[in-house]
Amino acid sequence: MNRMTLLALPLLLVPCLAGAIDFKGLEIGQKYTRTEILSKSKIECREETPSGYICTGNSTVANVPAEIILFVDGEQTLHEIYVTFSPDDFEEVYRASRTKYKKPSSYKQSLLQNAYGAKFQQVEATWKDKGNYLMLSKYGSKVTESTMIYSSKKALDSYLESQKSKGPDI
Repeated sequence: MNRMTLLALPLLLVPCLAGAIDFKGLEIGQKYTRTEILSKSKIECREETPSGYICTGNSTVANVPAEIILFVDGEQTLHEIYVTFSPDDFEEVYRASRTKYKKPSSYKQSLLQNAYGAKFQQVEATWKDKGNYLMLSKYGSKVTESTMIYSSKKALDSYLESQKSKGPDI
């Protein structure tokens, strides 16, 4: 089972929050033109894919520097936003998220250990609204970056379905 599957499974059991899940006014699961995305987020949409387009750029989250990737489908629906920032800024981003979205639906602390034996205190918080999710992790796929993943129910369901059909990775 890979890391995304481990993050996704507990999301199916968490209660909903009160407000909409959005990033800089862009709400997950809503339709936006490239111009609207640029106007609200200052992120340019350049890369075409067979199923939509990808918007990438540098911005801020909770007033800290961040790299942003937005995934929009062919019907101009925003399904995912992937944000990375320094783990040194995690507490600031968590506080801002807590202020905006209130108490997370799920909050978990654990200990990570790398191949050299170094240990890191992992923190994962999840918010859920209308089937959409916000997952905040102190350490993402690397201990040098924190991640904030906004995901629509459609994107999460699609990912989980793709994992079912995969055989062993050998």
